[in-house]
Amino acid sequence: MERDQTENENSIEASATTRRVILLGGAVGLAGLVADSVIPAQPAEAMNNPVLLDQNNAATATTKVTASSGTGLLAMTSENGQSGIEGVDVSTGAGGGYGVQGVSTNGAAIYGNSTNGAGAYCTTTGTGKSGVHGIDSSSGGGYGVQGNSTYGTGVYGATYADGQSGLLGEDLSSEGGFGVYGGSSSGVGVNGSSTGTCGVSGNGPTGVSGSGDTYGVYGLGVTYGVYGTDDGSYETIAVAASLTNPSNPSPALQAETKGTGRAVEAFIDNTANSSPVVSVSTNGTGSGVSASIVNAANAHSTIVGSTDGTGSGVYGETTNAAGRGTTGQGTNGATGVYGLSDTGTGIYAESTSGDALQVVGKVAFSTSGLATVAANEQNADVTLASVTTSSMILATLQDDVGAIAVANAVAHSGSFRINLSAAPTSAVKVAWFVIG
Repeated sequence: MERDQTENENSIEASATTRRVILLGGAVGLAGLVADSVIPAQPAEAMNNPVLLDQNNAATATTKVTASSGTGLLAMTSENGQSGIEGVDVSTGAGGGYGVQGVSTNGAAIYGNSTNGAGAYCTTTGTGKSGVHGIDSSSGGGYGVQGNSTYGTGVYGATYADGQSGLLGEDLSSEGGFGVYGGSSSGVGVNGSSTGTCGVSGNGPTGVSGSGDTYGVYGLGVTYGVYGTDDGSYETIAVAASLTNPSNPSPALQAETKGTGRAVEAFIDNTANSSPVVSVSTNGTGSGVSASIVNAANAHSTIVGSTDGTGSGVYGETTNAAGRGTTGQGTNGATGVYGLSDTGTGIYAESTSGDALQVVGKVAFSTSGLATVAANEQNADVTLASVTTSSMILATLQDDVGAIAVANAVAHSGSFRINLSAAPTSAVKVAWFVIG
């Protein structure tokens, strides 16, 4: 009786062990499924030892599971933080091996899908290594890493390290390519946004280069839409604009603002810099600088030049005898050139051997006018705030009064007196002009 009971218990235990062996044998056979294309399977007679659950199982060859339909191997876990399938590479040779390898002829070698988490999650503790590393070895060219999204971001990269990049692209081709390339059929090819400094930053012989049917580079920012710098290490141009199409009538650089500030502002913050803040040249037939204001209510100047130094706020120069250093033109009764100074010279003209000032047309001076000497009077007083005792006054009779002439004009502070040689019998007009 006891013998029969013992045999029955052994039979039950063996049956349970057999079921565990079958289940775990499928789990451990993952390595054989993945690596079967590169490591030949061992003969069936070499597989004599069963695979046991809840303990380590050692093998010296590949364990292979083959399914004619369905999934070759399915492993699951219900414990948080654990893996349905785990592969570990413990090789010590140079380059290492693969914890998990997938091989496919036409489909995806490894496929991951998650309802609430990441489809694939990879980490590395190796310095200079990648959490995800993709290589395209196709002859026609493909993608090392590709991300697609129906409603979100195709590829997302983030970093918490200062001075590092959330997404890094590098071109190592010999003929030159693109480290990062963005294309769009109806939107923006590359869009950068930052609440700190730069939305898009470029560094190199050309920091940022753009070409497009409308705008090569378009920038929008709270502080700067587009900002260029030499980084203090290079002798380069901060921002350069160039057009190479001879028939292109568009400007190489265009700035527009709908705010209350300047569309373009240039500033030199180096006291030893003797270069101009803005330098413009042309080899064509147009203007070096063209500026216009189309808002009739705008009372500001189209071009403003200002200096705290000893030079000119605005300077114009020409080396052509038929040219003009500076030209101002006014239409519809407007002023062509206007000069203003509080205590200095409003307009200063100088010439080494030619005419310092040449005027074609009528001239008008605020320090000139007509005075009237009444009949039987010999003088007339004129009030003019700018007159000083050192002013020079020119005066000429405008009427024929015989032998009577202007005797002199005596300047006082704020006024002057015109004296005639005799008193006329009728009123006489005298033209006067004050210099100094």
